[in-house]
Amino acid sequence: MNKIGFGIIGACFLAGLALATPAAHPEPYLIQPEDDLRIKVWRHPDLDTEVTVGANGTVNLPLLGKVQVAGMTPEAVEDNLAGLWAKNFLKNPYVSVSILNKKFFVLGEVKNPGSYEMGGSITILKALSMAGGLGDYAAQGSIYVLRENSNESKRIDVDVPAVRSGEAEDFQIQPGDVINVPQSLF
Repeated sequence: MNKIGFGIIGACFLAGLALATPAAHPEPYLIQPEDDLRIKVWRHPDLDTEVTVGANGTVNLPLLGKVQVAGMTPEAVEDNLAGLWAKNFLKNPYVSVSILNKKFFVLGEVKNPGSYEMGGSITILKALSMAGGLGDYAAQGSIYVLRENSNESKRIDVDVPAVRSGEAEDFQIQPGDVINVPQSLF
């Protein structure tokens, strides 16, 4: 077989592999109560503020008062606030919203359970490493992540040995995630 034949077969193999491997699309982060937000309005520093989302999911903002933000992405909050400020107060406002306290939590059979700051993208293996690694009695095949979005809790089972060997995806942790490492019975 000539070089062109191998090139076509190789390209077909890679295309088939790409189709067979599902692309991982992380769920967008939804703002939750107790998140600290930095809200900036371009050319209006008097409206810039840092606020904590209340238990009821609202923040109190200059000129607007209480505004619901929990359950929305930062981008959706930007659009909503721009619309609210444009309605009665500003002409074509540009609003940026950033989350200041991005934390995740690790519980159970790890060396240093607790809350950890997210300094960029964190995968499950990096998160467990930040917690000092698995304890001696960790049930490695029973680890799971609890993720809350819109007052709904989702359980994501994690097979750490499969992630370590490359058989499973080392997926991204999101702010607010709780990683639970149960103790092995044996």
